Amino acid sequence: VVSVGSQIGRYFSLTSALPSLVLVLWTVALLGSGAATGRPDLTKALASLSLSLPKVAGLVLAAIVVGLFTHPLQFGITQLLEGYWGSSRLAIAFRMLRTSIYRKRVRRLVELMHVHQEAMHRTANKMQMDLRDLLDAEAGDSLIWHAISREEAVRKRTDYPEDPRRIMPTRLGNALRAFEDRAGRQYNINAFTTLSHLTLVANPAHTGYVDDARQQMDTSLRLCVVALIATVETVALLLTDGPWLFIALGPYALAYLAYRGSASGARSYGVSVTTLIDLNRFALYEALHVPCPRDLRSERQQNTVLMEVLVGFGRADRRFHPKGVE
Repeated sequence: VVSVGSQIGRYFSLTSALPSLVLVLWTVALLGSGAATGRPDLTKALASLSLSLPKVAGLVLAAIVVGLFTHPLQFGITQLLEGYWGSSRLAIAFRMLRTSIYRKRVRRLVELMHVHQEAMHRTANKMQMDLRDLLDAEAGDSLIWHAISREEAVRKRTDYPEDPRRIMPTRLGNALRAFEDRAGRQYNINAFTTLSHLTLVANPAHTGYVDDARQQMDTSLRLCVVALIATVETVALLLTDGPWLFIALGPYALAYLAYRGSASGARSYGVSVTTLIDLNRFALYEALHVPCPRDLRSERQQNTVLMEVLVGFGRADRRFHPKGVE
């Protein structure tokens, strides 16, 4: 019993209590209001949420059950919200439509970066001053608008992959793919290929930092999904109840905010993975028994071969060393 309880506690802590509890409470309030049989009654809805020890225990148990059932679906949920919608013609057409929107947005951001940069350079040339000196001087105050606008365009551009062919059809997908392409790139390390290896050899404090960032993103994703489920069941129960249907805007707004939060969490997760690679790549080399590179150039050359080996391509023609020292 203790073992089973510990396993349930572990899974439930990973899935987070909040999203499951939100869905359970919303469903209880909807059904308790009488929405399933007629026009809802707010007084009945509030009465259905009145707290008592048996009811609290029942709500917690229901939240645990929902959490346990949704936890195995986490990967599929993330893939769906990233923009992996299958290979059917309809799915591909919709993905192309959404991707083209983000591609246009990226081109617009790049255009804005150039426009504001050129405007600042033109002003600096007219005043026969270096742009950096001009921005430091009082005369450069008129250019601050251009400087801020360009900085904002650059910041938004970093939310997307640098390669236009890698752009995804959703905000979350672009945030995750952007870090996948950038993390470890300076060392020729593929973050997607090496992440599972790194988490096994890295400092526990470092992996804990990554786990916390991932759990924050996952919690936002689960909250988004359960809010969408709550929206669907609200529409289904209140479709014929006139203005009461506007109640569905509540869980829909929560789903929108949670999704935006998951995209922000994906950026934080990307930063944590990038840091994990920076601090633990030498532990990875040692664990794989490959020579420890002496400089960045040799490290990049070695990792070009190592990444091919780890994904199952290329030949392992490099010499292994028991201590990872060349």
